[in-house]
Amino acid sequence: MAVHINKSLTEVIIMIWGNHTPTFSAASTSNSQDSESPFHLLPDQAYWPGQSQQPKVSIEQAAKLLLEGLNNLGYDQQSRTPVLKRVIEKHNAMAETPANRLVLAEQDNFATRFPKLDQWIVNKLSFLSHKQLIVFAFASRHFNQYSEARENNQSSLEKTRIEFFRHYFSQEGLTAGLEKLDLLRSCEIIHQNQMFQLDDVGTDLLDHLEPITATGESLDLSNFNFPVALRIVGENPTIWKRLALSMGAHGAHFDLEYTRRIEDECLNDIKKAMLTFLNDFALRGYETSVLIKHLESGTVGRPDLANKLTMALQNS
Repeated sequence: MAVHINKSLTEVIIMIWGNHTPTFSAASTSNSQDSESPFHLLPDQAYWPGQSQQPKVSIEQAAKLLLEGLNNLGYDQQSRTPVLKRVIEKHNAMAETPANRLVLAEQDNFATRFPKLDQWIVNKLSFLSHKQLIVFAFASRHFNQYSEARENNQSSLEKTRIEFFRHYFSQEGLTAGLEKLDLLRSCEIIHQNQMFQLDDVGTDLLDHLEPITATGESLDLSNFNFPVALRIVGENPTIWKRLALSMGAHGAHFDLEYTRRIEDECLNDIKKAMLTFLNDFALRGYETSVLIKHLESGTVGRPDLANKLTMALQNS
């Protein structure tokens, strides 16, 4: 499984591992120089931050431990591939910046493997504007894929749109991917005079376009109602920072440093800032209803939106 980054395979695997510290037995830490030990300790002062009793191992050693763990679970060389692919999907979903995401090499071959679908994407979805694309990406739970595509193609909306939908259909599969396009209508993302663009999107296309097996969502985000949050909260983007800081005041991740980073990334695009915040909110496992009390708080001061969100969730 190739990855398009300038790193060795072992560096890639440790990036997939993330900040989780491997578990070591007392025997292994006390006999680190033994030949049977899976690693050699670094100098005594080299520890994982906040975990003074856990030695920090090298990239090579951590990669070996990770692969040995998969072997111990019964995954041979062939069956490790889909596991590592899924790990990369989960890693990418939680990555806070595009630079921390990994791209599978096979995604570059989408046009070769699915030429009919690729041409359909180019021709059929070209009417979507940048604003419509980013809103659909959020509503369909693929906001991080949009951010990655945008980062890779900053000067071209067309290239961003094509790369995004390649990711989208690769993950959703053809059947679910076509069905989810109805969010463009149901979330009122496209204008009335654009509706005809989707008139032929339906089951008939399944006979003409190459089938793709869905890989599934990277994370379980069922606690969060993306379309409802988009309609009630996302349409009021000017409150995003106050909403984030209200949560931060209660010990959540969204502190002043977070809001400054989002402002830098979004460059005064408050719509994108709001959707970025809501997406991060969902990725951390919060239910949509948690937003209600923060909308009512003195920091935000929008009880009208809190009431609308309450009613919308009850009727969804």
